[in-house]
Amino acid sequence: LELVGVLKPSVFQVFAEARAATIDAYELYLRGLDYLRQPASEESLSIARELFQRVLEDDPDYGRAYAGLCEVALQEYVLLRSPELIDKAKADCLKALDLDQDSREVRLALGELYRYIGEYGQSVQAFETLLANRPLARAWVGLGQTRYELGSIGAAEAAFRNAIEIEPGNWHHRLEFARVLYRQGRYEDSLQQLQQVVALSPDNARAYLLMGAIYDYLGDPDESLRLTLKSLDIEPSRAGFRDLGLLHYYQGDYAAAALAYKKAVELGPRDHWAWGNLAEMYRIQGDDVAAKAAYERAILLAEAVLARNPRDWVTLSRLGVYNVMSGNEKLGLQRVSKAVDEAVHLVDVNLHDAVVRSQLGQQEQALDAIERAIAAGAPVRMLANDPRHAELHSDPRFRSLVLDKLEE
Repeated sequence: LELVGVLKPSVFQVFAEARAATIDAYELYLRGLDYLRQPASEESLSIARELFQRVLEDDPDYGRAYAGLCEVALQEYVLLRSPELIDKAKADCLKALDLDQDSREVRLALGELYRYIGEYGQSVQAFETLLANRPLARAWVGLGQTRYELGSIGAAEAAFRNAIEIEPGNWHHRLEFARVLYRQGRYEDSLQQLQQVVALSPDNARAYLLMGAIYDYLGDPDESLRLTLKSLDIEPSRAGFRDLGLLHYYQGDYAAAALAYKKAVELGPRDHWAWGNLAEMYRIQGDDVAAKAAYERAILLAEAVLARNPRDWVTLSRLGVYNVMSGNEKLGLQRVSKAVDEAVHLVDVNLHDAVVRSQLGQQEQALDAIERAIAAGAPVRMLANDPRHAELHSDPRFRSLVLDKLEE
């Protein structure tokens, strides 16, 4: 009561709309959001989780805090790729919906959850419902990400541009747009957005990591290495060491690649991608026993991801590669073919199809997949330096599609 004469009426209006039990709980919630909106790291997400949990200690029925916990788990999944984090996010999001189904924050988290579990129609509906009420930048970003997964490239790009127009100073919107541009092979456009990201967020490890990958594909390995190491200096991450491994892999330094992949596995032991990359290094180095064990681990983890999101076509196609490399050629071919049928617009799906076909000696089908991948935005430099396509180098079609373009 003593605050009534001190605080402005607008403060009480904001607090009333926040629906928190106490001002202290709402303050903790806002602090949690602040950490959640920072460039994601294990530390920042751990602090955000702790703050949201403290809110619930004070106000156990505060749905927005559960929505915050849902988003924390989803971002941790991006960092660590532990499938169990999807289960945690789902439980928190459904609890949030049960407590506060009309909250904007709850609906945003729900839209994100639907996207992560492959319920794209429900994700679109959640974001479009929010946008029907107000031009919300985060809803435009979520809609753009979902539209891209569905293959609606133009609609996805328009959604990102709407978000940036509403909040031009928000680095997150530009980073997510840069990712979509990167996945289409539009590297210069992606770099333009990333330069804005690092101007707004100078210690953004993810932005530097993506810039590193782009410079590698543009033919500047020195700049690529510099940016990748800069990212790792800011935040030693599974994704950072995985990309460092890829940089060494495509330069033919398999020993250095193996060391980087081992570090990626150490930091992300539940990440099938890191295990699959490490398995490939063991195979190249002639350690068939270690390669088989690593591929089997990758298969189990990828299947766990697909159990949470059966429409994760990139994981399905990558799983097809693991199956073929570990000797189950029929199952691997079935899986990659299914992914191609469902998501031929995704670069990675076509790249994985090309690897599977090359390994099975299906040369024309491999070249078809490579042609589709390039059309979707795959960098020819990566295809030229991938040892799994070595037997295609003498083929005139491969030279026309890949090698000649590399020399231009």
